[in-house]
Amino acid sequence: MKKLWKGLCTAFVFMAVWICCATVCFAGAELNNGTFKYEADFYNNTCVLTKYLGKNTVVNVPESIDGYRVVSLGSECFLRKTNVVKVNIPSTVKSIGARAFKESGIREITIPETVTYLSGSVFYECDNLEKVVIKAPVTKIEMNTFNGCSNLRSVALPNTIREIDSYVFQNCRNLISINIPSSLKELNRAVFEGCASLVSIDLKNCESISSDTFSGCTNLQNVKMEKCRAIGCIFKYCTGLKEIRIPESVQFISGEAFKGCSSLEKVYVCNANTEIAINAFDVTPKLTVYGYSGSTAQDFARRQGARFQDIRIAEPSVTSITLNAKSGNMKVGNVFTLKATVKPNDAIIRKVTWTSSNSRVASVSSSGKITANHPGTAVITGMTINGKSAKCKINVRPQGTPITKLQSQKKHWLNIQYRANRKADGYQIQYGTSSSMKGAKYAAVKNSAIRSYTRKDVKSGATYYVRVRTFNIVNGKRIYSDWSGIKRMRVK
Repeated sequence: MKKLWKGLCTAFVFMAVWICCATVCFAGAELNNGTFKYEADFYNNTCVLTKYLGKNTVVNVPESIDGYRVVSLGSECFLRKTNVVKVNIPSTVKSIGARAFKESGIREITIPETVTYLSGSVFYECDNLEKVVIKAPVTKIEMNTFNGCSNLRSVALPNTIREIDSYVFQNCRNLISINIPSSLKELNRAVFEGCASLVSIDLKNCESISSDTFSGCTNLQNVKMEKCRAIGCIFKYCTGLKEIRIPESVQFISGEAFKGCSSLEKVYVCNANTEIAINAFDVTPKLTVYGYSGSTAQDFARRQGARFQDIRIAEPSVTSITLNAKSGNMKVGNVFTLKATVKPNDAIIRKVTWTSSNSRVASVSSSGKITANHPGTAVITGMTINGKSAKCKINVRPQGTPITKLQSQKKHWLNIQYRANRKADGYQIQYGTSSSMKGAKYAAVKNSAIRSYTRKDVKSGATYYVRVRTFNIVNGKRIYSDWSGIKRMRVK
């Protein structure tokens, strides 16, 4: 018996070892088809390409190899493959590993929308890379992705990007401009450091910009950063920068933020309370600080011996303002955001102040968000600091109410029930024998707490169609909501 038990144990151990070995062999085996080395996953019937072995200049990555579906370009797959100038990636690929194309000869590439992850340093020091289109819906560009791509001129980023990690475009010396999607919220350290050809950039909705982001961008001239909250040491040695507009959103400018910006002539500080470090700017005889009288900007200029001018006289000033709506109808409780467009686009002070002629009817926030509070009419005005204005007339109507039940329990009798709306002054009911409501009669309930209405004079055997709406009385007149849906009932 003991011998039998010992034999069984030995057999189980042998089988366990065999299964483990098989798992290693079949789930992570590195194979070679002559063109690629690849790591196969036997269980999922997929593979990761680990190294390109061919000598072609244009490489069409296959969808499958030896029956295994290609799902990833592994780390260093095309590392230092200087003969490769273009790679076409199939829709089966879901990820691209770290340094996949590092120091290769690739000149252009499109990352398809099926890719969900791009590792860091993918194109590190690809000196010949000129054009990149990223269709992949990634939310982050990882560290060093394009670092040292000295000939990179064109990059198309997806509108899903929320963060660009550190050093992504560092030393891309031929990058002149880049379209930043409005989805971007965060730029990490030194993203564009050393991009000596970069002339302009619009950061749209970017809120966070880390240190050294634009350091050494010697040709940078135009920067828009309307949502940025703080400015760290991000513009050091931008020697081509002649003027900068610090938007209302910026709360703090750190020391050495503009160190070495030797051409800087005009600084516009649009927020009267922005905190400015004592050494934020190199004060030169050509520098003029524009701000509000009594502001932190004026205090900085006084302490540092810089010229100061009232920002309200700065040119160019706003010449016109238009809104995305001139009038509108809203229901109580609804919200709508007015958006202002000021001209010219490079006006220094573009801030718009919002007011309502009747906040009881419709109130408006500092960002132009309208809230409908009570039936009536209100005029919303957007005004710039130099008095340019535009108006939008808002008509607020009550919220409607649905019919909840119709019943006829006896002859000539029809009961109509609806949901109570305590913010209304009453209800109007329409009933008739035509589905088009032609020739229908009206009845009013002047108490918003009453949730039903009964007619005792309707025709027995007839089918009645009914709808209801609420009303409020404003200046002696009724303002009605939309009608409810029509319901019908055959009277006993």
